[in-house]
Amino acid sequence: MSKVISANKNESLRIQTFLMSVSLVFLMLFTFTACGKTDEERLIDDGLKGKELQDELKKISDEKAKLAASKPQPAPKKADVFDTFYKVVSPLYVDEVAEPAGDIERFMFVGNDFEMFNGGTSTPFSTSKDYWIQEVWTYHWNGGKGIQEGQIAIKMADGNYYGPWQGEVRNGVYLVATPKIILPAGNYEVIDSDPATWSQNKETNGQGSAWINGKAIINQ
Repeated sequence: MSKVISANKNESLRIQTFLMSVSLVFLMLFTFTACGKTDEERLIDDGLKGKELQDELKKISDEKAKLAASKPQPAPKKADVFDTFYKVVSPLYVDEVAEPAGDIERFMFVGNDFEMFNGGTSTPFSTSKDYWIQEVWTYHWNGGKGIQEGQIAIKMADGNYYGPWQGEVRNGVYLVATPKIILPAGNYEVIDSDPATWSQNKETNGQGSAWINGKAIINQ
């Protein structure tokens, strides 16, 4: 008799285990299906429609927006003024040259005393002589906020560049590079790594305010 009862218990346990397994499978399928549905589909399944459905969707949307706003946001990464510049510059690594004899002159100048605005573009210039370049200046008034750091390059007519050179910030608004190279006669453009703060106005035709000091090479 005890063997029959034991057998019945074992059979009952097997049936219960089987039913629990089936229930678990159905629960998993239901959960997977529900998770794959949109908020609107789940609400429709719950019998909502019309204005009641729209009100509930708006409530869910507002709750998600509040939740997203409550999460701590990472501090914005400071833009690196060099990133884009390095991508466009194909630098020519020219050795510095000792300062030659002669007088320093400002042989290129674009600027004026009128009100300046941001957004200067490259500044074209040409020279009929070879020059030893002492300094290249660019002006960044930037509404009185100036510039923190930057680089300057000189673009040649063929698209290659001299530089870029790390600039020194002077008086908070001037970026000054000291190339100390020989620049052959030709057509060029001054390029600044921070055009967003490079000063310009209609008198400069939108070109960035810039000037170059150097010495003409004589007895060539």
